[in-house]
Amino acid sequence: MAEMTEKKFNRMPGIDVIAKVPQAAQYDSVVFTEFKGVSLLSARLIAGGDATVVRGQIAVNNASTAYTATTTAIVYDEDGITSNTGVNRSAENFYIQTASGEIIEVYDATSEASAGTLQVIKRGCFGTTPSATGIANNNILYLLNAFALMDNQTSPIEMLIKPYPNDPEVNLFG
Repeated sequence: MAEMTEKKFNRMPGIDVIAKVPQAAQYDSVVFTEFKGVSLLSARLIAGGDATVVRGQIAVNNASTAYTATTTAIVYDEDGITSNTGVNRSAENFYIQTASGEIIEVYDATSEASAGTLQVIKRGCFGTTPSATGIANNNILYLLNAFALMDNQTSPIEMLIKPYPNDPEVNLFG
């Protein structure tokens, strides 16, 4: 059984947001473009019951030169992502989380493509530690404002979210 290792309360400013999201088909996606990142508190089918929702994902594409804790551009693709490919990204700055837990503010000029380059705006957001560990070739990068809707149904989904601060200097996890 996993145990809680970090306890941080009352650090997340703002209010909860209830979003009603249409779903046209299984593996549809939703991008909360008005927020750089959100914490998903719950997702329910409009008819009742839990909705299956997962974070959007892209994979690091770096087979040649290893990235470092100061890397400012991250090449990505969808290699190794099996069930939620095609999740778009925000056309504005947004947050990603690496396999090591670092949160990075990035910009993606090709936000609807399956491959491209993320331009790094800020490493180590919210008190996380910049690290090369989470950005090795084929590591998954989690899109913190985009989700894949996994249920095979076409009813709307109600999502309760808590937006992350726009200021990446807020110490949520440090």
